Amino acid sequence: MPVTQRRTQQQIRRGIGLAANLLDVSGGSVTLQVTGTSSADAWTVGALTFGSSNEHRGKWAYVTAGSGNASSNIGLTRRISGSTSSNTRITFATSWAATPDTTQAFELWDDWASPLVVHELMNQAISEATRKSSVAVRDLNIHTTKAQKTYPFSVGSSFIGIQEIEYRESWAGESITTFDAAASSGTNVTVDLDSEDKREGQASNRLTIPASVSSAATVATATFNSIDARGYTHVELWAKSNITTTSSNLRMRLGEGSTNRETINLPALNADSWTYLRLALSSAETDSAITRFIVLTGASDAGEMVFWVDDAKFVRDQSEEWVRVPRMFWGLDQNQRALVFEHDATVPAALLRITGRRAPNLLSTDSAICEVSPDYVTNSVLAKLLRARADVGGQSPDAAAARAHNYEQLAQTHYLRMPTPQSIRWLENA
Repeated sequence: MPVTQRRTQQQIRRGIGLAANLLDVSGGSVTLQVTGTSSADAWTVGALTFGSSNEHRGKWAYVTAGSGNASSNIGLTRRISGSTSSNTRITFATSWAATPDTTQAFELWDDWASPLVVHELMNQAISEATRKSSVAVRDLNIHTTKAQKTYPFSVGSSFIGIQEIEYRESWAGESITTFDAAASSGTNVTVDLDSEDKREGQASNRLTIPASVSSAATVATATFNSIDARGYTHVELWAKSNITTTSSNLRMRLGEGSTNRETINLPALNADSWTYLRLALSSAETDSAITRFIVLTGASDAGEMVFWVDDAKFVRDQSEEWVRVPRMFWGLDQNQRALVFEHDATVPAALLRITGRRAPNLLSTDSAICEVSPDYVTNSVLAKLLRARADVGGQSPDAAAARAHNYEQLAQTHYLRMPTPQSIRWLENA
């Protein structure tokens, strides 16, 4: 089968502009270049063809390239307020963010269709094909426990549908520390065993961190016999905070004696909610004799907080054996965006692998790749543009209306060719 041709926002926009005769190509290219002395509201463009005075008044300039200060104008659109043929100058109704130089390149669009409108219609077409063009994704952020196997589990915000649920039955790994014993505390930090609020084993470690503890400070250190971690790819652990944190508030570190081998920022945590963390090792090839697991404050001080940690282990990716949960044993709560298991589901305390779909990304930059059929997007936008321009007040449709109808038919042909993903339980009525 042929590979689907992916195109960028810039390529699709230019294709639309050329098909609708919206782009000025009089300079021999779809882009024009600033060529002489210019200011923030008036440019010299030698390659632009000029006829009568103010020939280009009302048109739109969309900047696509520039270096130095001129890069501040990239992606911006301004309307032309006047043009003078004698000195090849165009002036703008609104000043640009920066004065351009000769690296500044731009597209010149006809007055009846701003590139901003084209971009909006492109994203509208993408949204209209959300389910058909949804992208396959997998998630490894949910871990059941003995105490929580059937309760609702919040599903990642990117998911719009779920196709399959599996639990991890076995894997290659090694325990780092169970936190059933209290770690050594850092300066001014209190470390307690918490046998009530835990996730695995006999207890978790509750770390009380006062506001006096500064950033990049050691909070707690667990020591253990040497572990050769060179065959592993990730550290997995349970974590919880009494406040919402950011990715710069807390870190974990792996040490070999007094030598630090790995320092990893912990991701953001929601307040008062246990989170299962799966953190990639950055230099596993050096982790031949790990003897310490350290919790630290991050680069940004979160202030006074309480932090729980439980059951840290090394894991090797791609070593897992996964077991599919039959569809009869799980469902979705659309209101809570949650995964729910039936009470008789045979799901052990395990990491879940969720396979589902996310919405195709909307386009916001020229280099962004369109995840929907570019032919569908192009024809859909052309149909909408020409329909907006058509004169529908007469007895018979004009040429713009007829062309809009033809482009709409082409768009629908490409839409129908897009496969619809099967066996999906949808979280959203997209």
